[in-house]
Amino acid sequence: MEKRGLFIILSIVLLCIVIGCSKAPEMPSQQGPVAASELVPQDSRAFVHALPNIRDAVDSTFASLNIFINDFVTGFDASRMMLSPKESYAGEIRAKAGAVEETLDSISLIVKDFNAKKIGVSGLSRSDEELVKQISSRLSDYSSNKEKFESCLDSMNSYADFVELTVKREQLISDFSSVLEKTGSLIEDNKFDDAMALGRKARSDLAELKSVDLKRSKMGVVEINSDVLFSWDLHLEAMDILLSLWEDLKADKINDAMDKAQEHYNTFTRANKYGAKEPPVADQASVANVWLQNNIGVCSGLI
Repeated sequence: MEKRGLFIILSIVLLCIVIGCSKAPEMPSQQGPVAASELVPQDSRAFVHALPNIRDAVDSTFASLNIFINDFVTGFDASRMMLSPKESYAGEIRAKAGAVEETLDSISLIVKDFNAKKIGVSGLSRSDEELVKQISSRLSDYSSNKEKFESCLDSMNSYADFVELTVKREQLISDFSSVLEKTGSLIEDNKFDDAMALGRKARSDLAELKSVDLKRSKMGVVEINSDVLFSWDLHLEAMDILLSLWEDLKADKINDAMDKAQEHYNTFTRANKYGAKEPPVADQASVANVWLQNNIGVCSGLI
């Protein structure tokens, strides 16, 4: 009995020398054929045992990415963003883009870790080899489309910028209209200095409106033609004439004021004529939805 026990212990020690042991082995209850997994080097065993979990992590992370992208396109439909723009929308968009970015970072870490750990792995069973190939293929699909995913992420952030500018545009238009209405009352009460102070604020809003539309036009989300942009130049010119007209009224230069009143009317009418060439918001939203699909929705289902 003592010799047999010694023989078993020596056999285990020899097996540890051949494949490596990280801790003292348990005494086997009975002798039998060596399992395939026991022939895998010790450093690779944890990797092999983790393969099902890695596969599940890849599947769930890829699924999450596709859900985020689909939710983005449907949840941030341009009609909702443009017909009733709200300041909170941009924050919601950036939050979703942040979730996509975190998911892409997670996938990149999985790719890096998996590729590093599979190097030198040998002696795998047929089922484990198949699982490694399956995971490698899926991760390869991601790597092949990584630049496209990064482009879609950039487009998400650009869309957030576009929505912010759209909200700002609507607010500036509202502020401009409100200020002009107030100046009218001030002029009637001969409070020219107060009217001109507000008028200069209105002109500043107009200049910012032009800047906002220039930025929006460069994004390509909607089409803003040159006539619409030119209309802001004419509105600025009309505002300058109006401010000069008020100066004349203050100085009691009635004839000069009358001439400038006609000039202002003509310039303001031209500005509205060019501005009227801007497509209805509903049509612009349709164009923006096409952009959403082509620049963000295109990444759905790639992996």
